Amino acid sequence: TIQRLASFIARSTEELEQANRRLEEVNRKLVYVATHDGLTGLLNRGRVESILHELTGPVQKNHHVFTAIMVDLDNFKGINDEFGHGEGDRVFSKKSPPNACIGRWGGDEFVILLPRMEEEEAAALAETLRKTIEETVSCPDRSPVSASLGVTQAREGETFESFYHKMDSALYQAKFRGKNTIFLM
Repeated sequence: TIQRLASFIARSTEELEQANRRLEEVNRKLVYVATHDGLTGLLNRGRVESILHELTGPVQKNHHVFTAIMVDLDNFKGINDEFGHGEGDRVFSKKSPPNACIGRWGGDEFVILLPRMEEEEAAALAETLRKTIEETVSCPDRSPVSASLGVTQAREGETFESFYHKMDSALYQAKFRGKNTIFLM
């Protein structure tokens, strides 16, 4: 009886462990779906906002520096209208610098969060990204794609709301100045 009970317990334990492994895999998939954009595979806006909240906290408390680049693919709506949304989604490359968090902010807007990076280095990175997009990305009809980029560095006392406003303003200024350009806030 004891041997059968021990065998039952061992078999039940093994089945529970298998079920637990399946649940862990399902949970990993759910977390991925909840935090990533379904079209690009990049982080989704909700996850980017969550990271941004985490980054603005230490700026106030520990004086940690971080910078963000907000990217808007110029005339992206026209690309989507003419070539379809599938083509438009493939225009943006998922390459990102080390330690960066990159995500899709909206239909044609992307955000790159750069922890511990000063604005001068981020501006140089933004210029490299702008040139790379201009030189290597094209529409199905071979017409070039360009991007406007706003670069913003968090300052001491920065809040999520104030930083978000600065990111948005920097991108607006880049687009206002003629597109295919960078604006350093």
